[in-house]
Amino acid sequence: MTSRERVIGAIKRTPIDRIPKYDIFWEDTLEKYINAGLILPETKKIVINGQDKVINKPIDEYFNFDIVQLYMDISMRFETCIVDETEDKITISDRCGYTAQKFKGRASSMHFVDHKIKNKEDWEKYKHRLIFNKNDTSRVDNENYYLRMKEYPSWDGFKQIFDEYLKLNKFITAFVYGPFEATWRHHGYEESLMDLLLEPEMMKDMFDKATTLLIDTVKHMISIGTKPDAIWLCEDMGATHTTLFSLATYQECLFPYHKKIGDFLHENGIYYFMHSCGKIESFIPSLIDAGLDVIQALQANTGMNVVDLKKKYGDKLTFFGNIGEVSFKDGKEAIENELRSKIPIAKKNGGYIYHSDHSIPPEVELDTYLHAMKILEEIGKY
Repeated sequence: MTSRERVIGAIKRTPIDRIPKYDIFWEDTLEKYINAGLILPETKKIVINGQDKVINKPIDEYFNFDIVQLYMDISMRFETCIVDETEDKITISDRCGYTAQKFKGRASSMHFVDHKIKNKEDWEKYKHRLIFNKNDTSRVDNENYYLRMKEYPSWDGFKQIFDEYLKLNKFITAFVYGPFEATWRHHGYEESLMDLLLEPEMMKDMFDKATTLLIDTVKHMISIGTKPDAIWLCEDMGATHTTLFSLATYQECLFPYHKKIGDFLHENGIYYFMHSCGKIESFIPSLIDAGLDVIQALQANTGMNVVDLKKKYGDKLTFFGNIGEVSFKDGKEAIENELRSKIPIAKKNGGYIYHSDHSIPPEVELDTYLHAMKILEEIGKY
């Protein structure tokens, strides 16, 4: 059974050999694991438009993960440049329309210091940048758009990359900011939350333009023979204790665009994934109505538990994650207890894909992660 068949089987609840698995690691974590003796496979490279492109992720090969990620850019494509740099910090103005500061040489959260679109006048001035142009460089690549300095490949170059990914027999996703995530990047986080109440029509216009660009980009991907298996929206809508905005506000302002994406994807045979941090359980029925197939990452420390979610929505939604990052940090016994308490129930009758509830930080020891994968191999079989 190929990885692609395994993931599709989990979503469609057809017989498979084991639950699919995938994880994402902080760069610091990878460096730590290699220094601790983890020997990874060699990278596979091709040259596209004069750039070396790594086709495989050696860490994914080592752990036999089933999913690969491409990255879709629905930004306004402002120039990415370094604004300021000190010995330990760097400030970057990004293509998505924000300026942010972060520590150099180690994983850290970003501190956002500015955003391009401050008001309606700015929006009217710049929103034409969200119109798809097939004659521009590709908006999809196998390298992330996050604080990206490199040029994107041509669409022909991306087609070569995609064809190499097909040979991996993995489930291919295209990871992309959702309408809310893409909007607050250029408009500001607090400003976007406030304007959902103060300027809802402007926010809807921003969501609409981001949604249209996403759909037009996928249409072009289909037209050139690079249709992914899934579109994976990054759409953080929750905090630790509740959602960022009310259910009524979600249904009025954002749901129509999530549903528009879902309708388009299903019409074209593409699965619909969504990542959201935070406690978003109250949104799940609406997300199902929007056509969502898979929800990730199910942040465990918010109180969401795949055991409970499976009972409520297991016939309508595939769950992807919920294995607590805190349990990984707490060592072998803690993560084994986490896995054994959730996986047997989550995997029953399909509808579950393994993932941590966020990503693997450098506080997680290599021995702990290897132990978790050993337990997962044991209890994840059908």
